[in-house]
Amino acid sequence: MNVPEHVYGVSQLTREIKRTLESAFGPMWLRGELSDVVYHRSGHLYLTFKDERATLRGVMWRSHAARLEFRAESGMDVLAFGRITVYEKGGRYQFTIDAMQPAGMGALALEFEKLKARLQAEGLFDPERKRPLPRTPRRIGVLTSESGAAVRDVLVTLARRGFDLSVTLLPVKVQGEGAAEDVARGIAAFNEMRERERPHVLIVARGGGSLEDLWAFNEELTVRAVAASAIPVIAGVGHETDTTLVDFAADHRAPTPTGAAEVATPDRVELKHRVETSGHRLARAARQAVEQLTQRVELAAGAYGLKRLPDRIEQGLQQLDDLELRAQRALDQLLRRRIDHLTRVGDRLAALSPLAVLGRGYAVVRSRDRVIKDAAELIEGEELTLRLARGEADARVERVRPEKNRDAPRSLANGGES
Repeated sequence: MNVPEHVYGVSQLTREIKRTLESAFGPMWLRGELSDVVYHRSGHLYLTFKDERATLRGVMWRSHAARLEFRAESGMDVLAFGRITVYEKGGRYQFTIDAMQPAGMGALALEFEKLKARLQAEGLFDPERKRPLPRTPRRIGVLTSESGAAVRDVLVTLARRGFDLSVTLLPVKVQGEGAAEDVARGIAAFNEMRERERPHVLIVARGGGSLEDLWAFNEELTVRAVAASAIPVIAGVGHETDTTLVDFAADHRAPTPTGAAEVATPDRVELKHRVETSGHRLARAARQAVEQLTQRVELAAGAYGLKRLPDRIEQGLQQLDDLELRAQRALDQLLRRRIDHLTRVGDRLAALSPLAVLGRGYAVVRSRDRVIKDAAELIEGEELTLRLARGEADARVERVRPEKNRDAPRSLANGGES
């Protein structure tokens, strides 16, 4: 038997295999069922991928395993992103995992997680950068759709809870093409207001929906606009179970639009209770102080002139009782005036609501995604959508009669119909 010119050592051959495999297979997505899942005390995650015909060992190092948003368990069907590597000491190849998620999340969910990880790495979601909300804001800005339940819930809740409050509603698109740009422009517009007009807090609100419906609040443009706002932002997007990237960037996340309005304003009933409690404590403290002084004077009283001092003190106590009663009456009158003012503000808000206008028989006319404000924009035969106070209707343009003086302003109050 001839002696070969070159004989591989085990380590050398393993290194050659490692170099060949790792250069042949770049980063990739792998799908499989998990088995033999082990969370090691070091923080590393060891597991096996399998399907009907084969198995493949996998490892996820501690730095990546710590960012998993679910607990891996045997039997799970997962998607894993990583690469093929060779463990030289054990003489086996394995799949080194950088990211992993349950299979079936879909393309939007994958995009959500990727953008979330990138923005989180930039520090946009850090708790340290979130600002406290003002306890009693006088001006509140609202960004939401001009129609739907969200705007009604927010305005009604603000009218019910707040007092001496100015609310500025900026209608924006909250779904579909251009919605992210619209929301971002709205946030910038509020921030560019003069200081005496600028809101003390912003509410970004939208009703619930699917991941696709809420996607405008997962786009990078919207998230960065919320994070860059100099005005504290409350996110009230979707229902309690919905989560968007705007929730992470906002200074406070509320479960619903109604919850956002509640967070933005102090509870009027609670404030009244606090005022009353403080008044009672002040009166009790004053009474105790006077009683203590009375006791000291009585003990020291020896002269005839001082013997009548307790009578004067008792009269002072009676006057104190009268003052307390008058203060309570004044407080009640102040609260009644605040409540009356709040009721008037609520009525004005309700009158300015787009829904109230529609309820008086008007309609919003749309052609595709455009709101029609001028008859000259219409074409005969064009199909329209009419938004009424309740429901919608389709219509077709039979004849167009543009206004001769197009520069003259029109108003609904003077009979300008859609």
